[in-house]
Amino acid sequence: MFGSAAFDLACVADGSTDGCVILSNNPWDIAAGAVIVRESGGMVYDSDGSAHNVRSRHTIAGNDLTAKELVAMVGQAHTEDG
Repeated sequence: MFGSAAFDLACVADGSTDGCVILSNNPWDIAAGAVIVRESGGMVYDSDGSAHNVRSRHTIAGNDLTAKELVAMVGQAHTEDG
């Protein structure tokens, strides 16, 4: 986390970060960054593995492989937490 969801997602889009997990979503913080990631060829998911949208609770982004691995790790952490 660099302190800004939009910046985190821009770093994923330009390849300077492999992926990011944002667990506190506000649509106005995420929307533009999610579009930028998708337009750069990246993937954006909710923590349940569904495609990210404005009603998503969480944001997980990266290339297809990285994003899916992050979704699995977040899911595993959630299962272990209770």
